[in-house]
Amino acid sequence: MRKKSLLPEINKIVIAAGKYIRRESKHIRPNDGKDKAYHDPVSFVDHRAEELLVNGLSSLLPDAGFIAEEGTGERNPDGYNWVIDPLDGTLNFLHGIPVYSISVALAENAHLLSGVVYEINRNEIFYAEKGTGAYCNGKAIRHSNILRMENSLFATGFPFRDYSRIKQYLSLLQLMMNETKGIRRMGSAAVDLCYTAAGRFEGYFEYGLKPWDIAAGIVIAREAKCIVSDFQENENNWSGEDILAVNPYLYHEFVNFVQKHFKI
Repeated sequence: MRKKSLLPEINKIVIAAGKYIRRESKHIRPNDGKDKAYHDPVSFVDHRAEELLVNGLSSLLPDAGFIAEEGTGERNPDGYNWVIDPLDGTLNFLHGIPVYSISVALAENAHLLSGVVYEINRNEIFYAEKGTGAYCNGKAIRHSNILRMENSLFATGFPFRDYSRIKQYLSLLQLMMNETKGIRRMGSAAVDLCYTAAGRFEGYFEYGLKPWDIAAGIVIAREAKCIVSDFQENENNWSGEDILAVNPYLYHEFVNFVQKHFKI
């Protein structure tokens, strides 16, 4: 096991990539993106930012592999892997909507060890390492203290690629509209998880994602003492197939809502 924290070095690398994205945001246009899959845009900025991250992170752990959204590098089948989303919220970025982030996690086999999420426009860097707490710009963060669902604010992401469970999702969404103060759709899963970790949201839920969307945010949310699991309450699943992160006071009530509507 590693003894020295890599977080300071990871943060520097991520912030440097964020500076590049910020520069490009001044002249990016919606038609600068193209669909790599149905409703899943990518731009030259995604690719270049990922190259910057891979080059920088390779120097920290030369033997580590990469699980990266745009396919840079190769996965290590046994050992360390960097899990990278170079631009989480590409559609927002292309349209000039200021909610997008860089997400970098470090995993050892199936175990998530550390996570960094840089919300570029607010210049907020969230980071955590397993067992050491969660932080934003050097200050400790923790889940909210809201105790009742009726006083809560939740985040979600609309299905955009997998519509196989859209009826169940819309049914749950309707319930949550009635049971909470409101629902927000930010457009970046990494940001949703970090805002939940910081107590800005009481919880977040979504399905149809990928590991790079959520890996770093999971570490941060857990170190902020949120409960993070899939819809079946499995806390070891970070595939992205489905995910929820909730403050510990509301987790079980919300899980009951989810399992009722998704018939789990």
